[in-house]
Amino acid sequence: MRGKVLDYIHKNYNKKITLDDLCNIGTINKSYLIKKFSETTSTTPYKYIENYRINKAISYLEDDIKTETISRLVGYDDVKQFYRVFKKITGYSTGRYKYLASNISERNNIKRIYATKQKINEV
Repeated sequence: MRGKVLDYIHKNYNKKITLDDLCNIGTINKSYLIKKFSETTSTTPYKYIENYRINKAISYLEDDIKTETISRLVGYDDVKQFYRVFKKITGYSTGRYKYLASNISERNNIKRIYATKQKINEV
């Protein structure tokens, strides 16, 4: 079940993903999905999807793609929602991240800070 669900998320992160979609893959109910997913990944499906999308967004930001375009590419129809989630997860606005990422030493510092935040979010 876990592998199929994660594969689905990784292939469809740029689209709307609901718990119903994930339950249909594993032919299980929502409660069981959340419980098993959380046990194996140490996070909820929703948080996993958010983190996966933001990781993808970071690579797009480093390629200097417009933020509005990135938000759609990673599955957010509402750019304001994307801004909020990005800042919540990374601690930076997208503009600040782009600015800091343009400096190689700052980019390494950001990735280190982000990796630390990822570990905190997983707990």
